[in-house]
Amino acid sequence: GEQFPNYYGSLTQSTTIRLGSNTEGKEIHIPFNTILPMLHPNDIVIGGWDINRANIGEAMERACVFDYALQEKLKPKLSKLKPLPSIYYPDFIAANQEDRANNLIPKGTKQQDLEHLRNDIRTFKRNNNLEKVIVLWTANTERYTD
Repeated sequence: GEQFPNYYGSLTQSTTIRLGSNTEGKEIHIPFNTILPMLHPNDIVIGGWDINRANIGEAMERACVFDYALQEKLKPKLSKLKPLPSIYYPDFIAANQEDRANNLIPKGTKQQDLEHLRNDIRTFKRNNNLEKVIVLWTANTERYTD
């Protein structure tokens, strides 16, 4: 059946830290996540861009990175995630990616492309009622060369 995270072994969610001792000398421990303001892992919202419109479940299968049994567990949830259209600069990306580039923002200047991405971030933040957005760049940052 469906499993839910318990965070056993999670440093931020299940660990305690020694705060000190009381007047009787007994050690006092408090949850680690109470000493610093931390986001609970269940409150993380994931989104992103890709030049291919395949949902994340399909992309995971195509990439062949995860073990098949793990893919089967992840696919129902990941298939609900669809990437936003992305920027495609053919001179920056390997030529073998051109065939899968079917999820693109309208071609504009680089400044217009940047503003499009910024607007996507603002919309994502507003639609998900988020205080903060953290963007992780997980693609290659080097121009493709033959």
